[in-house]
Parts: sequence; C-alpha cells; structure tokens
Amino acid sequence: MALQRTPQHCPALCTFEEYRNPPSVCTGEAYSVDFRDCCTELAQTGILNTPEINDLWTAGRWPSSRSVRRWVRRIQIYNGNLRRFRRPGNKRAQVLRGRFQLFVALYRVVYPMASQGEIQALIFTEIQAGDPHARFFSPSQITKCENRLGDTKKRGSTTIRQALLQINIIKRDIYWNENYPAGVASIPAHDIINIDEAK
Repeated sequence: MALQRTPQHCPALCTFEEYRNPPSVCTGEAYSVDFRDCCTELAQTGILNTPEINDLWTAGRWPSSRSVRRWVRRIQIYNGNLRRFRRPGNKRAQVLRGRFQLFVALYRVVYPMASQGEIQALIFTEIQAGDPHARFFSPSQITKCENRLGDTKKRGSTTIRQALLQINIIKRDIYWNENYPAGVASIPAHDIINIDEAK
C-alpha cells in the first residue's frame, strides 16, 4: 500500500481583524452595495416589516427605514446608483463649485462690474435651464466663490457697455459718416486733429 501524503496547510496567522462598528451607528463602515441592493428589493416588494428584520434592526444590524427609503429614492427618482458617498469629515458642503464656478469666472471676465443679482439670474436661468432641481444661490455664496477665484471689485475694469447699444452705434455712424453739422466727414483731418492734445 502506497504512502499517502497529507497536504501541508499554512498555520493560521492568529492576527485579529480590527473590530469595526456596524453601519447602523454613525461611526461605522457604510453598508455594501450588495446589501443596499437587497434592502431596496425588499422595500419594493413590501416585506420589510417582518419580525426577523425588526429583530435585526433592534440589534443594530439592519438599516433604518429612512435609509432604505433614501436608497429607493436614489434609484427611482434620481436614476442613481447605490454606491457609498465619500465622507466629507463633517465639513460643510461647498457651493458654486465645478461648472457654476467656471461660469461665474467667465461672466466676470466678460462683465467685470456685473452685480451679484445678474450672476444669480445667469446661473438660475441659463446654466440650470430645464433642471427640475435648480437652486438659487445667495449673494454670500457668490461672494465666497469670487473670493476663491481671487476676484474683487477693485480688479474689475470699468468697461462701458452702453457703447454697444443700438442708439449709440447709430450716433457713432452719423458722427463719422455724415457731413457738417451732423458729422465730421466733410471736415479735413488737419482741422479735426488738435496738435496740443497729440503730444
């Protein structure tokens, strides 16, 4: 009879995994995507009020009904997913980031002396057009965004926008193309140029 060798098994490392708080307490790890998917399926079938689930919820091993409703809403209304959000570390959410901040910077380049009301109207009507969850940003939020950009009223130039009004364009054309007294087309150039001012 041949001798049979037993396979060698590596001994256990005997290192304990660090205890993690359950997700039901705020300091624990977040629920996995598979578990959230299971909870939303149970919520949509309407079998969440069983004694077993109530016992799990009492023991802190099942999410609250509010969390499950929030996950269902993320899927149904917002067409989202069930991935975990990155924890912000109890920092306040910053507003006017991303494309909103880009449009504020571009609007300030084109219209340096624009008021905050004009920027509010631009963001609300043009950028968020058709968005059912559009929001209206407060003047303090716009000020904080401009401070992050390093933009102040002192740096804004005083570009005259009235020069592009239709009436002023017509007046300019009349001044340069009509004869005296309406314009200067019939006046010689040496009479128009003031040598004292052309130093």
